[in-house]
Amino acid sequence: MENLDKKIWLQNILLQNGLKLENEQLDSLILFVYLLLEKNKFINLISRKDTEFVWENHILHSLAICKYFTIEGSPNILDLGTGGGFPGIPLKIALPKIKIDLLDSIRKKVEAVSEFVEALKLDNASVVCSRTENLGAQFYNKYDIVVSRGVAPLIDLIKWAKPLMNRSSNFELVSNMKNEKYTVKAPIFIAFKGGQIEAEIQSLKLANICASVFVCDISVQGIEINLLQDKKIVLIQF
Repeated sequence: MENLDKKIWLQNILLQNGLKLENEQLDSLILFVYLLLEKNKFINLISRKDTEFVWENHILHSLAICKYFTIEGSPNILDLGTGGGFPGIPLKIALPKIKIDLLDSIRKKVEAVSEFVEALKLDNASVVCSRTENLGAQFYNKYDIVVSRGVAPLIDLIKWAKPLMNRSSNFELVSNMKNEKYTVKAPIFIAFKGGQIEAEIQSLKLANICASVFVCDISVQGIEINLLQDKKIVLIQF
């Protein structure tokens, strides 16, 4: 699709899912995808077989947080294991007021994401090359929200993220689901998960390291029904 066609398609999909972005934000998402696919020819940022569905499996997937929850204000957010910039860059484009650090331990990915951030002119967005457990003291108690599309078990993700989370945070996520009134107070961990995750959640509860767990099935109107099938957002409150 040409850029104008892409913009019309994307705007239509977002509107079907209760989201509206400004023209500049749509342009930024289109530019991000272009930069990502160009860089992906040389560095494995996303699966080669996934490039055909990059919008559905990566952009719309990342923006599902905005469909189901409202994030107001300018919370400090960490994207743990950002890879090619997901979900952090789409979230930053959609929510320009947030402050976000994009963390990954693989230098070539960090260098690519740094290029994306610079090209997109994203303010209050930093890229960090480190393993989570090796982050310095300046990152402790910093983040209101930690997000991750990483494949590690939930209990490991939480153990890595918990020291970094601001225990005195007063930010809230408010549910956009009409049939379910649900407010989550920070600090919050948001994980993108797929498939059967009951055992992972049970492990969290047995370890007694979080206050509550909420699971939201992702459904995006206007795309092929099998895309994002069995994908979930898991919200963990402390």
